[in-house]
Amino acid sequence: QKQKQNYRLSNKTRLFKTNSVLLCLSYAIFRIILFPVFLGLWLYDVYSHPEMTWKHPDMGLMERYMYPFTAMLMLVLSINWFFPIYNGMLKTLGYRISSQKMRELIPEGYHEHVM
Repeated sequence: QKQKQNYRLSNKTRLFKTNSVLLCLSYAIFRIILFPVFLGLWLYDVYSHPEMTWKHPDMGLMERYMYPFTAMLMLVLSINWFFPIYNGMLKTLGYRISSQKMRELIPEGYHEHVM
């Protein structure tokens, strides 16, 4: 019980909030931006210098297909993993409202009207 209480107090500190923001920012830079940049540079090389890249005799199936496939897969996974990190940052900073509060804000009968 005391450990839980200490944790609740620790996530209000300035250091914890700064760490949360820096985690979210660094994750966005090094995971969300990295893979599209890699794919763009790879495609640029393939289209601008095909004899040195795509048509090169040492370019195997791994380089042609697995590298871009892996980068796209990692991008999808990184975007999926970014949402919990971002929501945790918002919660730490106090910008995220609880699900109970969200239910109170939704008008009565809204779900029946939408479906």
